[in-house]
Amino acid sequence: TAAKYALRYLRKTKDIELVLRPIEDGMRIATDADWANDLQDRKSVSGFVVYLFGCPVHWGSSKQSVIALSSTTAEFIAASDGLQQAEWIKLVAMEVLTATTQDGPADLPLTLQIDNQSTIKRVKKDGTSGAQKAVDIRFHCLKEAWKTGFVALEYVPMHENPADLLTKALSRHELAHKRALCGMSQ
Repeated sequence: TAAKYALRYLRKTKDIELVLRPIEDGMRIATDADWANDLQDRKSVSGFVVYLFGCPVHWGSSKQSVIALSSTTAEFIAASDGLQQAEWIKLVAMEVLTATTQDGPADLPLTLQIDNQSTIKRVKKDGTSGAQKAVDIRFHCLKEAWKTGFVALEYVPMHENPADLLTKALSRHELAHKRALCGMSQ
């Protein structure tokens, strides 16, 4: 039956296309998590969309490898995983830009969009609590990337977060809106 649903979806969405138009400078990555949504193992789902000059170039969704004890932790893990996906794209894009311009090494600012204010505060906070220590150590690369200026953090309201599309079931209206945020149009 899963194949039937997939074929039905493809048939009904055959007019939707991915439109790639550079509309902004730099890179941004939107991340999201659906906390403890799996009733069997209570693991969360992470999703991310990487944009280069406003065009979606890489996206994905996966079950988190650890059980998050809070929605903030689930979002922190999703942001860290998403940042790792964006890092290699940024490095390749900077190499291409540097090779094709005469202005010297290219600078490509990277902004990480998160729809959870507590997660942003957690990244910016020095030190950790005992409950957060194990997760903070494992995913410390996010804090380090922010402290060194490799990535800027930005709050994005949940209804404007395109990565939401990759983490949970959405209403028809929400699905259409999130697809538009990802550059898909009819």
